[in-house]
Amino acid sequence: MAYPIHLLLKNPNLRILIDSELYTNSCTFLREIKQHLTGGVLPKLFGDFKSKTWNEGEIIINQRTIPKKEASITVGGVSTTKVGQHYDVIIGDDYNSPANTNTPENAAKVVEHFQMNTSILEPTGTYVIIGTRYAATDLIGHIIDNELTKEQKENLNLGVV
Repeated sequence: MAYPIHLLLKNPNLRILIDSELYTNSCTFLREIKQHLTGGVLPKLFGDFKSKTWNEGEIIINQRTIPKKEASITVGGVSTTKVGQHYDVIIGDDYNSPANTNTPENAAKVVEHFQMNTSILEPTGTYVIIGTRYAATDLIGHIIDNELTKEQKENLNLGVV
């Protein structure tokens, strides 16, 4: 929750997509972010964040100074497509689960979603992947096998104990 808030405090004109396996999970993340932006110390320090666009699926913060068609934060899920949108940051949080890695075909759908999202990420944008490894064919496996350089693989810390 803190990362998108931190990014928007540094640059209120960013367009961030919070994407998860389930759209409803992404909505839950956004709900907590909205609570931080409307309560506690943040509004006291940075002013009122809440604008006319402030709903379950997206928010635009009042601090934005450049009009853009995309919201400050938008949410999505593996089963949703954001055609025609462009983001500065995409946060892919827990794309995989036992339910969508139980067959190679299901795992491939998640990989395809990830690949589609790279086309809506600005060329200088950041794609953050947070997840748990469930199968060799899941998204984490795809990234390790296909997206990393040899040096990146050598320096990879998978958090294995």
